[in-house]
Amino acid sequence: MFSRRLPQELTLRLRRVALLSLMGGAVTWAAAQTSPPGLPTLVPPSPPAILVQQALPTQARHVIPLEVPARVDGYLGFSELRTTASLAALSLIDPGGRTVWRRTPQQLNRQPAAEIKQPELGDAYQLPPVLNPAAGRWQLVLERTATDARAARLLFTYRVNPRFSLALWTQPAAPGVGQPQLLTLRAYDMGDTITQRPTLAVRVLDARGQAVIDTTADARLPTPSGPQAVIEPGVFFAQWQPAQTGMHRIEVQWQPQPDRAPLVLTQSVDVASAEAQLRFIGMTPEMGANCVQAVALSFEVQLDKPPAPGSSHVVNAQVSGQQGGQQVSMAVNFSGSTGVARGRLTAQALRTLGWPLRQIDSSRLLRFTPDLKVLAAGPRIDLLQQMPGQPPCP
Repeated sequence: MFSRRLPQELTLRLRRVALLSLMGGAVTWAAAQTSPPGLPTLVPPSPPAILVQQALPTQARHVIPLEVPARVDGYLGFSELRTTASLAALSLIDPGGRTVWRRTPQQLNRQPAAEIKQPELGDAYQLPPVLNPAAGRWQLVLERTATDARAARLLFTYRVNPRFSLALWTQPAAPGVGQPQLLTLRAYDMGDTITQRPTLAVRVLDARGQAVIDTTADARLPTPSGPQAVIEPGVFFAQWQPAQTGMHRIEVQWQPQPDRAPLVLTQSVDVASAEAQLRFIGMTPEMGANCVQAVALSFEVQLDKPPAPGSSHVVNAQVSGQQGGQQVSMAVNFSGSTGVARGRLTAQALRTLGWPLRQIDSSRLLRFTPDLKVLAAGPRIDLLQQMPGQPPCP
């Protein structure tokens, strides 16, 4: 048998997001600042996984020893087991010789090799976890079918993880002043996402320790037009927008059960100078005969340097009237590092939104090429006092 410990960054369990943090006190785990891009900050940290890779002889029953370390309030978890052997059953036996579980391939959700990636590794099986496993030598017992008399291979990993864990993804990883940062969170119980909404308290502190935001993560995704429901369960969001440069600290606190100390996740964020500034210039009505033919909106964009050749920038403004809202997209035309974006709402659009217009809920400057990135965001703008007295033209 061949077994070794894998680097932790190679064995973190990742979950995708749908789109477009003892003894009566909190325990805090600080995030490593060298985490590979795209990987979450995970607390408590998981131990390295142990890889088991073995050639199986032809006998009908084979025993694989598993050395399980001691851990308070943990669970023994397995990766997907792959084997080219034809199995009749799998059993897990604890150090005291008791059978914890025995399962048939059907009970282990067997997937035939031909239907999954890397078919040369054989069929795939999902092994049940064990809560609070005793330390010592466990045994995984393979029982092969009577007709299987060929040599085979087996591959899987295992480790004792903390029962409850909390993961945080940030986008972008290092925002600039005025650039919104989305915080995406998942809470886990024995490796499974908790879908019933947990209370995830989120704070962001500036360099002086003052709270920039103090909120609770929401199951809805924040967007310029307001929070939107997402299809994927168990994912929660918060968003903040830095107003100054320097080090900030994200803190997320979750108490999995009333009798437990909370988990506290912390991650440092170094806010850089703004790549861009976005400013609302004003609104100009286009008048007809005693009616408004259209309304023009104008924004000024200031980049820290002239845009690269071939790049494209757009300002999206969410405008609200008496009866609804609409997003207005405006291309930015640059002269050097200064640009202007202009958008237009026709009389028909004004009637649909409900006259008079109320406000610009939010505005964002996006760079679409060579990459998609939110560079700056603007505040809410009151339009009601700027509206002419005449109605939109019919």
